[in-house]
Amino acid sequence: MLMTIRAVAKLTRAKSASLDEFVKSLDDRLTALARNHDLFSQAGRIDATISELLVQQLSPQGAVEGENFSQAGPEIIHSE
Repeated sequence: MLMTIRAVAKLTRAKSASLDEFVKSLDDRLTALARNHDLFSQAGRIDATISELLVQQLSPQGAVEGENFSQAGPEIIHSE
């Protein structure tokens, strides 16, 4: 997990024009990572669909399925 956080921080730094932008972007990315972690941390939960992961990531940005984004294709299950 720490290597993932390290990689996220390095990518965020490379794409940030200022310290303030870096701090906000890193916070947003770590919050997104935490949401996915929470999904898999639910009691007895060992997998989630890609659809669930997308909703977890996009809904805090104001995305509403059927209104401003849609998903199509086969159900894909991601296991932790």
